Amino acid sequence: MRSIPARLSTLARTALLAGLLGASSSARALEVKPFSTAALASAQKAGRPVAVHFHAEWCPNCRKQSTLVVFKGATERARVAGETDSAKLAVALRSAL
Repeated sequence: MRSIPARLSTLARTALLAGLLGASSSARALEVKPFSTAALASAQKAGRPVAVHFHAEWCPNCRKQSTLVVFKGATERARVAGETDSAKLAVALRSAL
């Protein structure tokens, strides 16, 4: 499997890096940031839960549905493509907690 940064070079992306836990509380929070390789590496090194959202404007399927890859540190915990059901997306996000 190619690394996530390598794939990014082949996708026109609005990739988002999202920290799934607030840094100062145990309450669940979703912090959405523009993607950067450095931010992903930092979050993975710290063992934080991270979700990366991919889509490509030129892709007809992606215009309707996209791909979400969820990590706990450097370990991929879930990959969801084309899913729009909020309960299934929540399960994927919770897999990194």
